[in-house]
Amino acid sequence: MYHVQRNQGRMIEHIDWAWDEIGYFQIGDVPGRNEPGTGEMNYRNIFKHIAEKAQASGKDFVLGMEHGNRHAGGRRRAPAHRGLRRRRQLLSDA
Repeated sequence: MYHVQRNQGRMIEHIDWAWDEIGYFQIGDVPGRNEPGTGEMNYRNIFKHIAEKAQASGKDFVLGMEHGNRHAGGRRRAPAHRGLRRRRQLLSDA
């Protein structure tokens, strides 16, 4: 998702275009490839769209958390399980 947003934008439109070919979403926000909610991508809407479309089509997906974590002072650290907790929160809020 990071690369599509960074290079082309229109994430939900691209998800719809490639829906039948997708089995895995690799997550990282733009800019900085950090956890969802730290950049320009509206992950709440994206995850809601994926969940609704998956339910309607009966598809299951793997959501891979490949990102750094943004901390006070703008430091970037190695990926951690905190991103998974954040994703669960975003999905439950969708």
